[in-house]
Amino acid sequence: MSDELNAISMLNEHFLTDYPHEAARALEAQSAEATLQVMQGRSLKAQLRCWQALSPDRAADVLDALPAGIAQHLLNESDPQISVAALAQLAPARQEVLLAAVAEPVRRELRELMQYRRGTVGSLMDPRIATLGAALTVAEAIDRLRNIRQEGLRELFVVDDQMKLVGQIGLGDLLLARRERPIREITRTIEFVVRDSDPVAKVAEAMQQQPLEVLPVVSEQGRFMGAIRAPELMTVVRQQGSRWRPAWMARGSA
Repeated sequence: MSDELNAISMLNEHFLTDYPHEAARALEAQSAEATLQVMQGRSLKAQLRCWQALSPDRAADVLDALPAGIAQHLLNESDPQISVAALAQLAPARQEVLLAAVAEPVRRELRELMQYRRGTVGSLMDPRIATLGAALTVAEAIDRLRNIRQEGLRELFVVDDQMKLVGQIGLGDLLLARRERPIREITRTIEFVVRDSDPVAKVAEAMQQQPLEVLPVVSEQGRFMGAIRAPELMTVVRQQGSRWRPAWMARGSA
């Protein structure tokens, strides 16, 4: 039996229901197909518990592939913030199909959460940023990266079980560390974090003093929502008639 099948066989109903975060981390080290196989073989209660603990990119893969009735159940019953994080990973057309199937009050709430006011950080951020769980070892984190379907992966953000930001880790640091070492030990603290509701102008002012090319974005509750890059900020500020330039670019042209 392959290592993947061995891992799958251990993820029973009891484990998914009572230890959803541990189950989610184990599933994220496997392929998306393996995650789907496990989810489909469990009760709706176990599926919901485990799905809510998955990272947004994997939760989106599962949501996109599940039968319509199960996907509808997950969106109807899940924490809206978790649903929004998963939906944000999908193409707009697919979002609309999934939203059309849920109860009207839920659909209205999800739409409101997904629509950021123009001029806020949330309206510019990229929500499709993969995360690593702080409880992973280096070996488990590398397995997780192998199963992330995302091109140009550069920023590795580390989160806890509640998807709250713990820090950032460099890809090189991860590959050079001992495989058994917890990634929390090599995670760097992030000094500058912005909220999705912050105005772009306020963030632009702060970035003048910060040598940053990417900023993590969190919600009011501290949940990791995505990232915003300096070029996008600079474009908006220029459109507003400002001559502002981020500190890292100013140094590069000196």
